[in-house]
Amino acid sequence: MPADAANQLVWQAREPAATLMDGDNSVGRHYAALHWESVDAGTLVWEHKDGSSVKAKVAARVAGRTADDMPWLKFTVVTQTGNGLFYGVTHVQRINTQGGMVKGPCDQAGIFRSVPYSADYVFWRAE
Repeated sequence: MPADAANQLVWQAREPAATLMDGDNSVGRHYAALHWESVDAGTLVWEHKDGSSVKAKVAARVAGRTADDMPWLKFTVVTQTGNGLFYGVTHVQRINTQGGMVKGPCDQAGIFRSVPYSADYVFWRAE
């Protein structure tokens, strides 16, 4: 955990762990990539139930609408697998975030908290 200017521990976002929804239907999952047995929060994965997936790195970041909302992000796809819905995707955007940021003090280094969030993900293909 990083410290603020007063040398107090502050919460830091680590990784998303989300179910991808299309209306009321679960269609996949979204999570941070693993790299040498550690979480790589800069590389995220989207997997569709049809077997297709993309792995992407953060390319741009804008603050969420409020301090409680995770930032909006733009990702550049670095790898893809499968011939399903995610085939040909080159970029992903996370927009319209709600929640996801921890409030309150952090009293102990190394602890984790899950905070619910919602977001819209936009998948872009080059035509």
